[in-house]
Amino acid sequence: MLLRRSVTGHRKLFKLRSLSVKIKSNENSEAVTAATLTLTINRTEVETTATGDGPVNAMDLALRKALDSQYSEVTRLRLTDFKVRDLDSSDGTAARVRVPIETTDGNLHLGGPSGFTTTSSRPRDRR
Repeated sequence: MLLRRSVTGHRKLFKLRSLSVKIKSNENSEAVTAATLTLTINRTEVETTATGDGPVNAMDLALRKALDSQYSEVTRLRLTDFKVRDLDSSDGTAARVRVPIETTDGNLHLGGPSGFTTTSSRPRDRR
């Protein structure tokens, strides 16, 4: 998908409508992470939920699940690296972050400085 951006005539393959990530503790005090996302793919709204080993894994699995019906090649891609980058450290834990990702299909390596940008779920109290 990233490769398509470099080709003239690039079109968006999907639009993210909503994303929710929840982390809760189960009865064994283990963290359970679930991501729910809603995408528009070819004018069709798709909502999926997936659980994973942490928020990035859960989001990755939910995105793959949503895209698989229209873009089966996504099953060959593997997340190889991600980094969480603080965009404004003065906001502490309420800071906006960017998450650049790297992925590969075994032959082609994709990635770079672009990524998802998000903020905390609650604004920081600025007293």
